[in-house]
Amino acid sequence: MASRSPGFFLSELNALPLATYSALGFYALLVAMCFPWFRKAFNVYSQDGNRHALKGFDFFRGFAAAYVALGHGYWFSNPLLNQAGYLWPGLAWASKGVAIFAVLSGFLIYRSVAAINTWSGLRNYFVKRFFRIYPLYFVSVIICAIFSQYIVPRGQFNCRYFFEDLFMLRFFPVSQGANPVYWTLYVEVLFYLALPVIILGLRKRMIAPACLIILVALLFIDQGDRYLGLVKYFAFGVIAAELSERLKRFSLPIFMVGLAICFFDFGGPTHDFFGKWHIGFRHPFLDTFGLGLGCAMVAIGLPHLPKISKVLDLFPLRFLGTISYSVYLTHMIFLLALFPSLGVLRFVKIPCAQALQTAPLSASYLPLVFLPAVLFWSFVLYMFVERPGILLGRFLIFRNKKKEEFGKQTQSEEISAPVPVCSVIPSP
Repeated sequence: MASRSPGFFLSELNALPLATYSALGFYALLVAMCFPWFRKAFNVYSQDGNRHALKGFDFFRGFAAAYVALGHGYWFSNPLLNQAGYLWPGLAWASKGVAIFAVLSGFLIYRSVAAINTWSGLRNYFVKRFFRIYPLYFVSVIICAIFSQYIVPRGQFNCRYFFEDLFMLRFFPVSQGANPVYWTLYVEVLFYLALPVIILGLRKRMIAPACLIILVALLFIDQGDRYLGLVKYFAFGVIAAELSERLKRFSLPIFMVGLAICFFDFGGPTHDFFGKWHIGFRHPFLDTFGLGLGCAMVAIGLPHLPKISKVLDLFPLRFLGTISYSVYLTHMIFLLALFPSLGVLRFVKIPCAQALQTAPLSASYLPLVFLPAVLFWSFVLYMFVERPGILLGRFLIFRNKKKEEFGKQTQSEEISAPVPVCSVIPSP
């Protein structure tokens, strides 16, 4: 590929001013990270109370979200931003970031649910999940409506489609919403709902064998379905959570081998060693068993590697993970803001070169301008929507705990109240 002068890159910045100004906003945030007051103001973590026990996981969540955003920027803007594919061929199969999300969710959520031993704990779990997921999702649906994503081909607003998205009615059965990434969120919500029931129905020691049976079954019944392809990664995460404490003596080699398997799998179809060995179906979306195995091994080892997890928990890396949910839900909407000619995203046909009447941009534009712009608006939505939702959920849980403690204290005082003296001293 021919080299381009710095002046050419500067001229490209004028091609999409919204992306340029948004990227500058993100670089200003990077400068603000140098100041303690900013880090303190931002002090809400995506692990919802587990951060100190599970440092480093936010980095992998952030990597997965950024990977998906880059991949969609590469595909949906074809050929405008696909010069970046020369630098990183793995952008062509960035859907693997969704698999990483699912394994981490399986690992983290299972640990949370397995620790629940009271009905109030189960209620707090659902409150926390609701306020973690729904507020930003609700706002993203409203933004999709503003961007005419519920306009049917005949030009009318489809109220049914809008309310099905708004109230998450598309996971019975799971189907795609106005935002192309919604379907994965619906699968995750089903996992949140089903996991407590599964744990109550099975003894804890049976969870890992049950997940292993699910994985073996999927080797035969998954013939390329994206929903079944995603389910197996939650099972990998649950198995990893069960094995993590048992295998902590071997954490470092397990972690390193897991990383190696993941990097190898990012090489694309030729690196799908399960598929090449004819173990299971070679998934068209590259939802490979190898990636699930590698991610599970990383999750097994990381909690017991304090030095590595401390490095991964440095503020810039943790920042990316904290806003990862916002990145995941909003990057497609930002693409539509940049390229209104894409129209209704669920009807976009790839490639969409005819819709983008702009000369191709340099390979550096996608990682240095587009992704920082997405991160900036994700930060804005995190601070004004997602973060308040998390804090509201924590406040409600704290208030319920206080009520329960007050009720127990009152009951204890009534039981142990001293008997009046006049009732025990006999009358003269």
